Amino acid sequence: MERAELDQYRDLCREIKYLEEKIKKMPKEVSIVKGSSPYFPYLERRSRVEGPGREEKALRKVLYARRARCLEMKHRIYHFIDTIEDSRTRLVFELRYIDGWSWQKISMYMGSLHESYARKIHDRFFEKN
Repeated sequence: MERAELDQYRDLCREIKYLEEKIKKMPKEVSIVKGSSPYFPYLERRSRVEGPGREEKALRKVLYARRARCLEMKHRIYHFIDTIEDSRTRLVFELRYIDGWSWQKISMYMGSLHESYARKIHDRFFEKN
């Protein structure tokens, strides 16, 4: 997996959230129909019928497909990080790409005063693979 793909994790999370909100806010098509009772006194009634139109259905389908692609890519990134065997390297990748920490914060968390500590662990992993 490339670094550029890993960098997209947080943006994918934002995009998924955006798409879910957009789907939820999609307008519904509303119509009012008239009808009457088939029995005496044959009173006229108005009923409200709601349902998405063709365009809304097509747009909703596109949004769901886009959301599914984003979820798939998000899961692939998470799976890639999960398959890293070395615990220290896995932690660096998770803190950097999943949680969005800076190199300095990761290094401090891992007990080093140098910002380059975590970055070197990261870079060595890519050099090996």
